[in-house]
Amino acid sequence: MAAGMRRGILTWASMVVYWAISIVDHIGNFVTTTLVGPPTIAEGMETPYLVPAIQTVLDVVFLALLFVPVGRDLFFKLKNSDN
Repeated sequence: MAAGMRRGILTWASMVVYWAISIVDHIGNFVTTTLVGPPTIAEGMETPYLVPAIQTVLDVVFLALLFVPVGRDLFFKLKNSDN
């Protein structure tokens, strides 16, 4: 069963921690690209920072969604089992 299918404070907290670590990882990609150079997969790209930037933006959006009431309700309010 996927983590998103379970509900409760433990799942919510785990996802917050996961996305926070993921954002730190993307920042590490920026630093590595700046100090060492782009990875071989990004050699042909105009901006090697584009992919980590997109990933970081998506992670921040999903992390923010966990803190707005609609996103939190997905974890704490149970669906009606009659539907």
